[in-house]
Amino acid sequence: RASPPVDIDPNLDVCEPSTFYILRHAERFIAAAGNGLDDSQEILTAEGFQRAQDLREKFIDEQLPLEAIFVDNEFIRTYQTASPTEELFEVPITRYDALDADATGVAPADFDGQDLEDRISALNPCPDHVMVVTHGNAIVDVFDHLGFDASQVPQIGDFGKFFTLTFDADRVGTVVVSSYGVEETGGNVPFPLDEAAAASAQTIEISVILVIITILLFGVAIFAYIGRTVRSKGNQPILELGEAYKHLDEERITHLRPM
Repeated sequence: RASPPVDIDPNLDVCEPSTFYILRHAERFIAAAGNGLDDSQEILTAEGFQRAQDLREKFIDEQLPLEAIFVDNEFIRTYQTASPTEELFEVPITRYDALDADATGVAPADFDGQDLEDRISALNPCPDHVMVVTHGNAIVDVFDHLGFDASQVPQIGDFGKFFTLTFDADRVGTVVVSSYGVEETGGNVPFPLDEAAAASAQTIEISVILVIITILLFGVAIFAYIGRTVRSKGNQPILELGEAYKHLDEERITHLRPM
């Protein structure tokens, strides 16, 4: 789903913020066969949600200013990572297209920071401090399109790494690498069926089986009762006829008996 195109007003100066906070989204569940997710729907794990809160706390503890937030348009996990910080500063989250126009969105995807560059350039008023939440293999493109050589940046794809890119008046950039939250917890994990949910599902399955067995046994009992009733009622006329013949025989024997 592409974002609306950016209209850059030629009468306005190009927006060039002085400071960018660039980071990878937090830990996520990964799409796998049978879990019903595609790459864009992968959500944060419990560790990922905690890291998103830790990101918010970093801004509070270090008193970092922030006026704008950018996240990738296609992926829920980037928005979830930025959401607690957005609520803290009450600044809007702007979505941009991290995938290039030719990419299908299926990993491995081709990333391109051009749309981000265009959207930042068009900001009015122009913020001075911008946070960009993207992907481990897209951070290089972000740095490149912001005019900084990403090869100078260590640990570029790690969870919890916080890159502060600052430009001076001559647009010469420097990067400071810091961290937020706990050290990397092992990364992305397959989307599991929650243990409680699994136990509940098993209990429900057993209950359904017991109900089905009960219904079958009840049905068998009903059919047996109906069968006995039908047989009983079917034999009743024969029994009555036998009694009648017996009565006639007794009368005949009585009449034939000598007086």
